[in-house]
Formats: sequence, structure tokens, C-alpha cells
Amino acid sequence: MRRLKIIILLVFVAVISYGFYFFLFTAIQADENVQLPNKETTYDLVIKHALILDGTGEKERFRGDIAIKNGRIVEVGSVRELDFPTFDAGGLTVMPMPVRPTKDNEAVEHLFKNSYPRYPAHYLYFQDGPYQGYNLAQVSQQRGETLQNTFKHLQMQLSAMTKVLLVPLELGEESLPELAAYLTGNPAKAMKKDNLGMIKPGYKADLYFFITRDYDEESLKQLFLKGKLPEPALYCQEGKLLETIEVSE
Repeated sequence: MRRLKIIILLVFVAVISYGFYFFLFTAIQADENVQLPNKETTYDLVIKHALILDGTGEKERFRGDIAIKNGRIVEVGSVRELDFPTFDAGGLTVMPMPVRPTKDNEAVEHLFKNSYPRYPAHYLYFQDGPYQGYNLAQVSQQRGETLQNTFKHLQMQLSAMTKVLLVPLELGEESLPELAAYLTGNPAKAMKKDNLGMIKPGYKADLYFFITRDYDEESLKQLFLKGKLPEPALYCQEGKLLETIEVSE
């Protein structure tokens, strides 16, 4: 009888222990934002505590970590602090490096003189001159003029043979995340460059940092509408942190 009681007690303890560890494992697995590297996982760099504008246009700014391996982003969220090189980005906002459309097999050239209003102003990207890399809408914002006046001014200023790239991209509803995507993820998608312009696993770790407290939401919106960025604090290019003077074009 005594032996039977001992056996029952051992079985009960085993069941309780199994249930506890099963619950713990399930809870950890359910938290998709927590990345738990296994023993074989190594990162070249983990950027900690950054305020992230991910370039998708779908997410508001969020605080998180970015793990980088071989020049690419491999994890975004909460990365455990193990024996990896880390950079504390507290106080900094990070976004993808802007993607300026350039001529390739996916881009179509069009004569500037008769491009607008046939096509939306934010489709028309200059490839030469003082506005290289900007579209007509951004130039209009920079000049503080209407699109019509900017177009007329540039028609007189530029050669009749000046061409622009026609790059159809989504402008969105002008929220801060959408305006950030207007410079990063959207041009990359329009140009079919699927590894640029977003802070997501698999994308190139080409990142732009600025000091968060120096820019409120409205000032950021105005800069992004003009195709411009805040003053850089730091860059990450191909997964390596660089001072601003070290960045290659």
C-alpha cells in the first residue's frame, strides 16, 4: 500500500512538471517579437533600443532591436543580449537609407517638357542637374511653389531635351510612416529592388540614424515631403557602422 502511494505521488509530480515546462515553452514560442538564438546563431552586430521607421509605410515608429549578419538584416524585434557586438541606439531613430531611382531595365525615360500633368508629379525623377534624385513633387515642396509654377519655371530653365525617369510609386495618405516609405520602401518596390528600402529580415543593412529629440513629427513630415532627411548622426552601410564622413556613394 505504501509503495502504491509513492508511485502515485511520483506520477503526479511528473505530470505537474511536464505541464509546467510545456506551458513555459508554449508561452515563449507564442511571443513572436522575442528572438531566441540557438547555440549556432551568431550575429555580426545587434543594434539595441532604436526607434524604428521600417520603411514599409504600414507601421508606426516602434522601439526595437536589429540583428545583422553578412551585411543583411536577420532579426527585428527584441534580440537577447548574448555574446554579440552591440550598439546602443537609445535616443536615435533609424530608418532605411533612401532609395533614389536610377536608370536601369525597369525604368522608363520621358521628356520632361511634356511629362506633367500627363503623369503625377511624384512619378517624375530628375537624373541630372541641381535636382538629381528628386521628383517633381519634391522639387515643388523645396521651392515652396505650386506644381504648375515649378513645372513652368523648370521648362524655361532646363534644356528641351531634358529627360526624367517615370517611376510609378504610391504616395499614401501622408502619415509619417507612409512618407518615410515614400523615400525608401516605395521607390525600391517600384524599381523591383526587393532587398532595399525596408528594415525587415533579408533586406540589406543600409541604415540611416538621426537624433530623435531634434525632430518632432511635423518637422519630419515636412522634410520627407521635400525628399530630404534629418541631419545624420550615423550610418550603417552593408552592416557596418560608419561615421558620416566615411559613407561611400
